[in-house]
Amino acid sequence: MHGCSECARLWREYNFVNSMFLTIAGNRHLASIQQDRVARASIEALYQEAAERRRTTRKGLKDHQATHDAAPEAREGSTSFASA
Repeated sequence: MHGCSECARLWREYNFVNSMFLTIAGNRHLASIQQDRVARASIEALYQEAAERRRTTRKGLKDHQATHDAAPEAREGSTSFASA
């Protein structure tokens, strides 16, 4: 990152959302392996919500990164989302 407070905030948000998504996805997978239809059904709505939140958070991060990529002074030393 290049010192942008919005980048830092967006990365923190993305990391949190992604961690929650991975936890839910792991629980969903475990329920599938154990063939626990009740657990899988109860997790499904959470999984879908977490997946959508991860998509929108990632898009927000990429959109913000694009504002830096467009600015010549931001090109030096910036950390692109694509490299993460």
